[in-house]
Amino acid sequence: MEGSCNILSLNDIDEYLQDPANMDIVRKHYKLWLESTNILAEINSRDIFIDCETLLYNIKEEQREFVETLSYRQCIDVLERNRLLMILGMPGTGKTMTTKMLALYYAALGYRIIYTTNGDLQSIKKALSVDKESKEIILLDDCLGQYYFRMKDT
Repeated sequence: MEGSCNILSLNDIDEYLQDPANMDIVRKHYKLWLESTNILAEINSRDIFIDCETLLYNIKEEQREFVETLSYRQCIDVLERNRLLMILGMPGTGKTMTTKMLALYYAALGYRIIYTTNGDLQSIKKALSVDKESKEIILLDDCLGQYYFRMKDT
């Protein structure tokens, strides 16, 4: 080591993690949340979908099984043109796998993925960035199917 300039104190690390530009580090490492009032406030006020990290990890595992199809390419084209895509189909036709691979594709392009399976629109709205330049993808998985079964049960 060249000298003491390469040694960081706890205060140095804390200041670094408090910087809004470095909040992504705190978000990725949940054990840091206990010490960070900023991230706890963000979670409480914006209902951050913690499942997104798990989703992206699982997608990377499933990527080996994915075969790119014409439908997948068409989905990207529709998203690029319309900024909206709804995939409908019978169970087992690859809807979920296609949406996961689309999420991985856009995450690699720098998009933030907002993921839910419950379709709670209020939580989704709270999770959206206030920054108009922020690139985000909202992935609603099987929301209509769950609503149908809830309505059927009542």
